[in-house]
Amino acid sequence: MNDQPNPYRPPTESNDVSQPVAARRIALWQIRIALAILLLPGIHNYLCVDQALRTPQAERGFELAPMWREFNLACITLLAIVIWFAGLSLLEFAARVLHRCLSRRIEDSTWLTVLYTALAKASYFALAGAILWFLWNIGYFYLKLPYLALAIPLGAAAHLLAAGLYLPLLYRWYRLLRSTPES
Repeated sequence: MNDQPNPYRPPTESNDVSQPVAARRIALWQIRIALAILLLPGIHNYLCVDQALRTPQAERGFELAPMWREFNLACITLLAIVIWFAGLSLLEFAARVLHRCLSRRIEDSTWLTVLYTALAKASYFALAGAILWFLWNIGYFYLKLPYLALAIPLGAAAHLLAAGLYLPLLYRWYRLLRSTPES
């Protein structure tokens, strides 16, 4: 009988490498879905500003309106491309820098898995953020509500919404730091 292990046989133990890879893939698509969701109110906001710049009064007082429109559209496009292709990599880089500053005793993959877990809910937060952004657009551009009447409540809600995404992440990292024994 041959005592050599069969290389084609699947491993019997759980594959620890596949879990972070799957979590990363989910986080990547959550960021992309969140981007697609937030592009809708973003483009709507761009069109509202563009329409405001196209009035005869605005164009007389602002000769750079055509260039301003093109610049904004180019910035939106560039930012969307960067987020689509490098958004997760940029977040991973920031997480690694923070990891290096706070603790080298925790595995890098463990630290990043906590990030991926937090990002798994990004599209839900983006949907709520998109609703707030549409409310802003409607209130400011269509209903002509005063700026501060919208900025204070909607801005506070948007900041609380964002905190709902990053505060649990920071708390999980804090707990991870506290639970790891000194080496």
